[in-house]
Amino acid sequence: MAVEIGTYAGEYAEAILQRTGVDVLYCVDPWAGTGMRQNWDGDEMYARVRTRLAPYGNRVILWRMTSMEAAEVLARRELDSSSDCTLFDFIYIDGLHDYVHAREDAATWRHFVREGGILAGHDYKDLGRRKQVKRAVAEVFPTGVNVTGEACPSWWRAME
Repeated sequence: MAVEIGTYAGEYAEAILQRTGVDVLYCVDPWAGTGMRQNWDGDEMYARVRTRLAPYGNRVILWRMTSMEAAEVLARRELDSSSDCTLFDFIYIDGLHDYVHAREDAATWRHFVREGGILAGHDYKDLGRRKQVKRAVAEVFPTGVNVTGEACPSWWRAME
């Protein structure tokens, strides 16, 4: 099982579903028409994502909520004695890229990755005050993360 935080138009979700053996991908996004891309129609984008990912059937689950709301849902499941804690093999963070949200996502979602699973995220760079992903991730993982070499690098870390 895997999670993508910040699905927006579904491009990365589709790539994950096409290129991996992930059995279920939870796509978490409020589709609220705000964030890094201002003033877009959240309902329209959500409908497009549903259409785009429909061919994957029950391999994809759309959660129209913020990352912290989704984390609360999962934490409640953990507290419910009738179910096991949900731990994921892979979580990819591509939500809001400001320092506060990037740090909150990395710090929160690391606890939902199984031992040996991967926590990763997009845009591992700092662009002034607006985007501070690198700084946020460095504070959550002071011993470092692995980084891809692309123009918009991703970061990843195997969880212990």
